[in-house]
Amino acid sequence: MAKVQISNHLIGKSYFKVREFSDLREMLKESTARFADEYAFKFRIHPDAPIRSKTYSDFDMDVDAVGTALCALGLMGKRIAIIGDNSYHWAVTYMAVVNGAGTVVPLDKLLPENEILGLLDRSKASAVFYHQNFQGTMDSYMKTSPRIEKLVSMSFDEEKIPTDNLFTNMSAVMQLGYDLLAQNTRTFVDAPIDPEAANILLYTSGTTSQSKAVMLCHRNICADLRGFNSFITLGPGDILLSILPLHHTFENTCGLLTPLLSGACVAYCDGLRYITKNLKEYGISYIIGVPMLYENIYDKIIETVKKTKKYVPFRIALVLSNVLRFFGIDMRRKLFDGILEPLGGKLRTFISGAAPLSDRVAKGFEGIGINVFQGYGLTETSPVIAGCNEHVLVHGTCGHPIEGVEVKVDSERPGIPGEILVKGPIVMLGYLDNQEATDEVIVDDWFYTGDLGVIEKHGLLKITGRLKSMIVLNSGKKIFPEEIEALINKLPFIKESMVFAEPKTDGDAEVYVRLVLNKDVVEKDISKAFDDKIVSEILGIEIKSINKQMPAFKSIKGFLFGYEEMPKTTTLKIKRHIEMENIKKTLSHATFTVKGAAGKNIDTIKKMLEERKKQSKKK
Repeated sequence: MAKVQISNHLIGKSYFKVREFSDLREMLKESTARFADEYAFKFRIHPDAPIRSKTYSDFDMDVDAVGTALCALGLMGKRIAIIGDNSYHWAVTYMAVVNGAGTVVPLDKLLPENEILGLLDRSKASAVFYHQNFQGTMDSYMKTSPRIEKLVSMSFDEEKIPTDNLFTNMSAVMQLGYDLLAQNTRTFVDAPIDPEAANILLYTSGTTSQSKAVMLCHRNICADLRGFNSFITLGPGDILLSILPLHHTFENTCGLLTPLLSGACVAYCDGLRYITKNLKEYGISYIIGVPMLYENIYDKIIETVKKTKKYVPFRIALVLSNVLRFFGIDMRRKLFDGILEPLGGKLRTFISGAAPLSDRVAKGFEGIGINVFQGYGLTETSPVIAGCNEHVLVHGTCGHPIEGVEVKVDSERPGIPGEILVKGPIVMLGYLDNQEATDEVIVDDWFYTGDLGVIEKHGLLKITGRLKSMIVLNSGKKIFPEEIEALINKLPFIKESMVFAEPKTDGDAEVYVRLVLNKDVVEKDISKAFDDKIVSEILGIEIKSINKQMPAFKSIKGFLFGYEEMPKTTTLKIKRHIEMENIKKTLSHATFTVKGAAGKNIDTIKKMLEERKKQSKKK
């Protein structure tokens, strides 16, 4: 058998033809002409309200109205922030701003007020469109910002607030725009769009002082849209459930703009607890999400199957299905109709990004008739760099780069992990007001991602970890926490894990892990009393088993466990630096070293400290 040649360089591919367009306005106008009467959006104004629908024509006219009003209010060419829940008005505002009114600044709704105010100040926003939950924050911003010109509530309240006041609402803004359009005002409609202008500012995750503002342009987003759509089959009749926050570029490009390009419909989720209900009532066929979302859905499916005492027939059906597929016969939708029907009966594709998805979940969904395609990207790359699809699907990889994109792995030789480098029209213009940081990551047109990866034997990209989280021993050997975490997370009672290095007295490092346990599984399979000693002993046995699967230098020397989840970004990535600070602070107050606390429940240590504090106050 000939030896497989592995390269360190991949060139982007295209699988489906996608129409050309130079900016997002052109994209929307062409989609409106093609799909005028198709539904573009379905949503509720609150979970108990009836479903509302908007066609492509409705949306296009609303965008023109809001854009026209913004120009009339003196905001043309200025920075306009958006913060709030995913909604139809969020989408209208985004497209109105980016398509001629100014520069859009989407903000993370989960940030604390002081960070929101800090980002508004740093972005120099002249106006803010906000969800009513942020009324107090806007009151504060009004008092501290001399540059603020307009604050617009994105509620569906029909009350007309005078447009000459600082505060107004979406209804008043739209009405002003429609009145001006009726008078043939074309300031917005005919506004020139420079595809190279930095009119999208996206703040990376981190504290206000640490986050950087990524500058994107129409060329970036349009190239990524075309590339992503050349990988997937999405079109009229498909309905995508929008769950991830729209301020994040993954949801923005893939969950909002992609359906608008293809003639599909976006349905806004009423909240995480309503996902199953929304899947059925909207007839969802696509979801853009993160691994934790899919893991939760899959685990609930398996739990339901077990409760109905049909787990054995389910496993038999999976085996039969796989045998039939081997011979080119796909019976999944019929064999598993009883599972798919409660989910709406139309689910067929999950796109997963932001973190690695376990093979257990990916293969589990594939087995019942739902394809799961892993993708890879960053805010700085608009975001999609590479992805799997129905033509190229190897679980554990991120497939090929999209069309127009090149990927290199900076390593000593092919097949060895190294930093992932990206080149192409999707790479950002740079970081706002931070040329030094820009020059650190963009060198000779190559963007240095900070992610570690390898091009494996199928010629597909595989992510192995983050450069910053990589542990380097004195021997020069490298440990990638994500690889060890992938093994640990396969254990049924592990909800999430974080591998970290603890310095030794000789200057070298040892591997430790922070474990978050699934309380329900622990109660059922280990200890109903949640006895720390029993749980610790079981975990110790499992960690020893995992150590046997790895070289000795990667061995886990100890662990801390608990049930409280670790802090995460809005795309559910663990904030490693914050969790490490929490661990060090807790153990320091308890006069423990990491080694001395190994095998202990960190939640119990925290409770001990709280009790000690209460006793101290009483004295």
